[in-house]
Amino acid sequence: AVKSALFCDEIIVIDDNSTDKTVSIAEKLGCIVYKHALENNFSKQRNFGLEKAKSDWVLFLDADEELSINLQKEIKDVLAGKPVQSVYHIKRADKFWGTILKHGEVKKAYTEGFIRLIKKGSGTWVNDVHEEFKTKESSGKLENYISHYPHENITGFIQSVNYYSTLRSRELFKNGTRASTVSIVFYPLFKF
Repeated sequence: AVKSALFCDEIIVIDDNSTDKTVSIAEKLGCIVYKHALENNFSKQRNFGLEKAKSDWVLFLDADEELSINLQKEIKDVLAGKPVQSVYHIKRADKFWGTILKHGEVKKAYTEGFIRLIKKGSGTWVNDVHEEFKTKESSGKLENYISHYPHENITGFIQSVNYYSTLRSRELFKNGTRASTVSIVFYPLFKF
């Protein structure tokens, strides 16, 4: 992720108190590292990073993502001119064991993308998990993709599903959303 973003003026890594070599690797690559506990709130992490960034424009990239050369060039071209929009969607190609997934749950990521290139002051990140950027500004869409490598193996996939589903269920419960028998039976079928 970091190496694909080296064209940026500033690279900030928000470290969730890792115990591996994340901090030393990031610092060797010239990143500014802030330790900030996730506390199961991804929006809080992103808003913290947005606050720390010095530039007017901020690009958000996760640790398991990579910017292609074409996307790097497209971002530079958009920002070199006078950007028409205050936020830009960037499509994401989810790669699972060498195959790009284009259907099902990841279809939206592949066809529409997510807001990832943001002018400071144009909105805020919301939701504890499956965070999204809320803005009243009009948005544009870039053509090239972020490559996403979410799971190295089945064990990692299952652990990830369990982790995110637990966080999401807690968030829904906190917000007063309750499941019904009908939703428990039919939602998984429709989702599949």
